[in-house]
Amino acid sequence: LADAVERKKVFIFVMSILVLAVSAAGITKIVVDHIMISNFKKTEDVRVADEMIRENFGGTKIFSVVIDGHEKGAMTDPEILKAMDNLDSYLENNFDEVGKVISFSDFLKRMNKVMNYPDTDDLQNPDNTDFNNEENSGSSFFGSETGTSFFSEDSEGSFFSEGGSSFNDESFNTASAEKEPEAEDSFQTVSAVEKETADYSMMLNKKMTAKEFLSILSDKLSEADTTDPKAEAVIKSLFSDYNFKGETYNEIPYDAAKYPVSSRAELKNLISQYLLLYSGNLDSYSDDAIEPSKAIMVVQMKTMNTLPVRRISGIIKDYAEDNFPEGYDVSIAGYADMENAMTTLITGSQISSLIISLILVFIIVALSFKSFSAGILGIIPLSFAIMINFAVMGFTGIRLDMVTAMIASIAVGIGIDYTIHFISAYRNERALSEDLNTVTEKTMLTAGKAILFNASAVAAGFLVLCFSNFTTLKYIGVLVALTMFTSSLAALTLLPVLLNIFKPAFLRKTDLQKNR
Repeated sequence: LADAVERKKVFIFVMSILVLAVSAAGITKIVVDHIMISNFKKTEDVRVADEMIRENFGGTKIFSVVIDGHEKGAMTDPEILKAMDNLDSYLENNFDEVGKVISFSDFLKRMNKVMNYPDTDDLQNPDNTDFNNEENSGSSFFGSETGTSFFSEDSEGSFFSEGGSSFNDESFNTASAEKEPEAEDSFQTVSAVEKETADYSMMLNKKMTAKEFLSILSDKLSEADTTDPKAEAVIKSLFSDYNFKGETYNEIPYDAAKYPVSSRAELKNLISQYLLLYSGNLDSYSDDAIEPSKAIMVVQMKTMNTLPVRRISGIIKDYAEDNFPEGYDVSIAGYADMENAMTTLITGSQISSLIISLILVFIIVALSFKSFSAGILGIIPLSFAIMINFAVMGFTGIRLDMVTAMIASIAVGIGIDYTIHFISAYRNERALSEDLNTVTEKTMLTAGKAILFNASAVAAGFLVLCFSNFTTLKYIGVLVALTMFTSSLAALTLLPVLLNIFKPAFLRKTDLQKNR
């Protein structure tokens, strides 16, 4: 190794610079994120359950939006409730990461809907059109006795009419008599078709009320595995037009013309009456059951990452600033927001802690060898190992989180030993000889052996973590072993090259002999 360092020192120096350049590119690819569930294998029950909930329900990452009105009863104002409801719809309809939003305003919409549920079976019809009204039966969608419906029995062109070429008992029996008798099973099959066709004819010609029709739509909507958002919106709009199950009033009371009040300001009293009548437990969504001053919205995210939480949180604050009435403050809280805050702290603390660590290493080495250049040489191999560590994380997709952030600290704590040991041994040998090849070789045979043994033992100890079921611990095992390899390699190759090329003053033989 000593011979290789002497013969290839220019090559080693140039390659070190290239490695640092590539590492700098890899560092830009690092993703700073904390995903707790990713620590488990994809086959683990907890990971499977989390994925199922994210795909089929609202999601597992949850945070709360706290709206503070500061005054008692501030959250009964229809202005803020309408703004909250609009924010709810905005988040659910425009961002795929948002699975579901549950808000204090949702409960008030439900109360308003129930309080305005139709009293009779007849539904409100904004066009004054009754599906059973005989005067309007000629244009009825479902046909009539006198109209020209496609399925009308009296229509000559009807597919099921007696005069047309449709299936009916007489025509079917006549056609059957003209044919040769066939096997019994064939006759049964034809009879089944005839019966099914007659059932469809009866069902399609059946008259029904608007309520019955909307009930069918409601059932089909609930039975559908997947629903076209546009089709669902049309159906719900139809429900609203006919006040089906109170759907017209599934809203925050905001339009004074629809309610028994003279102005929008009086709607606040109506909302207070709803809360009084409900007298339920809304402690999870407001600070008071009757006159709340604070309320929350719970946002469920379908993503595992914390980065979308940060983005959606910013969007919510911007939306509130632009659309919420004055006097209301908005803040974000909850476990997902805490994860987001920790992720943000990781970035800032990682950079600052590394800078402080390298400065302290520089001071310690400079004071130990009483040389500024010694301090510089001491942090070069460390910086080399740290940059390679982060580059590997960037290129392989290993996220920088609360656990992997410790790797750089471990690299500084252990890697500095190799540098100090090598410089100390090199200094002792340099005091005895001016032949740099001899000095390098003897240093390799003493401190070099110790460095290799130490690095191998530490790396092997951490590699045991690769057998862990916890993914992040596997990363620690691999990255620490990698750091031990790169820091020891830098101490045994790059460091002697620098010492032999630049020949720092604190290692000159004459100065060393004087110090002795």
